[in-house]
Amino acid sequence: DDAISIQKRDNCTELYIHIADVSTFVKENSNNDQCALERGNSYYFIEQTTHMLPEYLSTDICSLVPGEKRLALSLKITLNTKCQIENFSFFESVIISNQKFHYDEVEKIIHSKKDGGILTQIKKLKLLTDKLRKKRLSKDGFNLDSNETFFELDKKGIPIKSHKVKKLQSHEMIEECMLLANKLAAKKV
Repeated sequence: DDAISIQKRDNCTELYIHIADVSTFVKENSNNDQCALERGNSYYFIEQTTHMLPEYLSTDICSLVPGEKRLALSLKITLNTKCQIENFSFFESVIISNQKFHYDEVEKIIHSKKDGGILTQIKKLKLLTDKLRKKRLSKDGFNLDSNETFFELDKKGIPIKSHKVKKLQSHEMIEECMLLANKLAAKKV
């Protein structure tokens, strides 16, 4: 689970990327770790989700549930007005997420005329991630445009249909933040 926040300052922008700290609850080589290794991913079907970890971990303890204190690994990135990274730092944190959004909800906010509060923050994040994407692609970056496939299952859990899901701008916002976080994690290591 992840959370993103943004703070606009006079001459910079602070981007925070928070990733739920699963390692506190899933110890290396434990049964949960072995199950996660075998599954390799969570799978999202129309009828249900098959989590990489047990559901109580995935949807509660290791999820950034709004209004609840949760352990996270956070990344603070300070960007100047030209969207260049001035500095960054990783740190363990306890966060309280304000709200949990689905991609469709964020997409509606991006296209709405309404403004104020968290709506403004989402629109600022959209502008920032657009700049980050443009900058990444201009430097021999590659476009990750790929459609997700969703499967429709019968009563026995057997796939009976599949369909492509259109990639939303809200997907690209999170994708850009995660690509940047991974790049900076590699640089740190």
